[in-house]
Amino acid sequence: MRVFRSLFSACVLLLGLNVVQLPVLQAQTFSVLHTFIDNGQDGAFPLGRPVFDSLGHLYGITEAGGANREGTAYKLSQNPRGQWQESVIHDFSFGLDGVTPRGGLVFGPDGYLYGVTGSGCCANNVYRLGHHAGGWRLDVVHAFTANTDGVLPMTGVTFDPKRNLFGTTSAGGYRDFGVLFEISQHYHDYTVIHKFTGGTDGATPLSSPLADSKGNLYGTMANGGQNDNGYAYRYTHAGGIWNKSLLYEFQGGADGAHPYGELISDGAGNLYGTTDDGGTSDLGTVFKLTAPPGGVGPWIETVLYSFGGGTDGGFPRAGLTLDSAGNLYGTTQSGGGLGSCGNGTQGCGTVFKLAPSGGSWTETVLYRFAGGDDGGEPESGVTLDAAGNLYGTTMSQGHSGKGVVFEVLP
Repeated sequence: MRVFRSLFSACVLLLGLNVVQLPVLQAQTFSVLHTFIDNGQDGAFPLGRPVFDSLGHLYGITEAGGANREGTAYKLSQNPRGQWQESVIHDFSFGLDGVTPRGGLVFGPDGYLYGVTGSGCCANNVYRLGHHAGGWRLDVVHAFTANTDGVLPMTGVTFDPKRNLFGTTSAGGYRDFGVLFEISQHYHDYTVIHKFTGGTDGATPLSSPLADSKGNLYGTMANGGQNDNGYAYRYTHAGGIWNKSLLYEFQGGADGAHPYGELISDGAGNLYGTTDDGGTSDLGTVFKLTAPPGGVGPWIETVLYSFGGGTDGGFPRAGLTLDSAGNLYGTTQSGGGLGSCGNGTQGCGTVFKLAPSGGSWTETVLYRFAGGDDGGEPESGVTLDAAGNLYGTTMSQGHSGKGVVFEVLP
């Protein structure tokens, strides 16, 4: 149950902005690039935002479907006529490669694709996929043992400038509350940075950390903190020891609650993210975190937008994308006013844009999902190409009800 709370701490500064909501702009250039049909040669239920390689091919994962019905990694390429065609580059199985890939893919500094598998029944891994002369090959980077090293990773992985890899697991560690982990640049040494302990520390991390140029890690916990509404954290590394600090604890009122998505950063070091609850209508927020003057004390949170659940959408669950002009892009899992996907609000989700202007932010809905052939209920963020076009996935709906990959040209 989503509960509205209006508790505020005296030590927290919550800044209000003059936010303008424009009428909905239904994009005329929305396209479904691929509809998943789960016919044994295709996947089902895509997760994570798709990623581009240098040649313009898109890559992603599905958590089910494929030859073994245990998920796939796929590639989308344009043919000479400009049509997108899908090919499965890996079918997951009950073998050592694991089942139920989670969190999408990311390109590592070595050119390989990296991801995780997170089923409760079988092998849980960090893996990499590379194209060789004989085709695509999957290598296991780390196999979780379901003990202190963690188990059930639910989100993707990230790299720092030194080529070290970081991620989280939703279980394992201390009392099965999950861990934050590091794999060294040579992919030999696995280290648990933190074992979550529940309570104010939180449990079941569901987002991957962000690494800055100095190797600091930033992330969110959907639960935990003094009010159990989640928090944003930072880990700094000095003298071989990782030190944790809380940047901001969500109060559950107008400032938001339960941040599920990962954080992103701008060139000035400000952090941006979303909360799945809270805000003025208890339907989620987009927020900004700014370091305090002098670097001492909690970070300052600014709510950039509170969702209303109507045409503007509701419940943003994924992280954001930032363009060079400072505009933010994201998705809401529901709302939008079109279709009925049984998600508690009117509509099957949106793709939105937030644009800064003179100290305020303007929200524009770029597309509202109707829950038909166009898909519905996007649970992941969007990828931006060099031309400003957006690419993403929906976990459900579509012609076969198994989700789609889409493109929006705003």
